[in-house]
Amino acid sequence: MGRPPYHRWAVAVLVVVAAVAFDLRGGRGEVRPFTVRPVPAGAELTDDDLEWREVPRGLLPPAVLDGATARVDLPAGTPIVPALLAASDPTPPEWWSVPVSLTPGIPVGARVRLVLLDDGAGVEGLVTSGPVDDLFGGTGIGLVAVPPEHADAVAAASAEGRLVVLVAEGPVRRVSAEGR
Repeated sequence: MGRPPYHRWAVAVLVVVAAVAFDLRGGRGEVRPFTVRPVPAGAELTDDDLEWREVPRGLLPPAVLDGATARVDLPAGTPIVPALLAASDPTPPEWWSVPVSLTPGIPVGARVRLVLLDDGAGVEGLVTSGPVDDLFGGTGIGLVAVPPEHADAVAAASAEGRLVVLVAEGPVRRVSAEGR
């Protein structure tokens, strides 16, 4: 009679332990909102319009739903992402919104200081539309509201890459340099 196959038993036990550990470590997903019925463009999204589904982590960006309206017609089953939503316009009266390169993650409503590189002048601004995240890690274009007397200079500096955006508040203090 030969020796029992202890090595095979040890390997079998390790495989079972690894499988249990893999199963117990939890899901690798996150929940995101999806429409449960068609939502017309311009309609405000309500809890009755949405259901939360688990998706793989990082697949869909989070969307702010408070007071959000559909920017376009949304068929049933559409995942809700920021690009499909429009919020109330936070632009102060008489101010102009200028397209500016912003670091992803800057929230709508954040106060910013726009520094024009030619003369070092600073202009206060307000983020009115967050940047569309660039899948390649670059900066996205968002809208920043500025007083009317500075709109022309800020627009020209932004178009020519002569503008630095300083963020005064938000989840993280960041600096975004244009044209870099």
